[in-house]
Amino acid sequence: MSEGEWIKCPACGWHWKRLHTGHHKLEHKEGLASKGEFTFNKGNLEEDALISIRNLPGGRGNPESFKEIERITLKEATRLPEYEDLTTSLRNKCKQILVSLEEE
Repeated sequence: MSEGEWIKCPACGWHWKRLHTGHHKLEHKEGLASKGEFTFNKGNLEEDALISIRNLPGGRGNPESFKEIERITLKEATRLPEYEDLTTSLRNKCKQILVSLEEE
């Protein structure tokens, strides 16, 4: 049985695979060709969507299904009252993470 390492994000609680490897190489036992190692340094906080508003018309094969129709960045969300609870909880969790990382 093979093993893998998974990183649990301290902010969102989701688990992410630490090493991304090619499925074909795994299936054919040619060794692990790394496609990259997990890092928290991905994305651009100034441009990436914190909130992605999507079209949900339903139906398989519908090209409009799940299409992004609007995005709200982190900075924009902090200014909108409807996202105050979300941005406050994110701010608090980030502070907790920073304090934990700075403890000796």
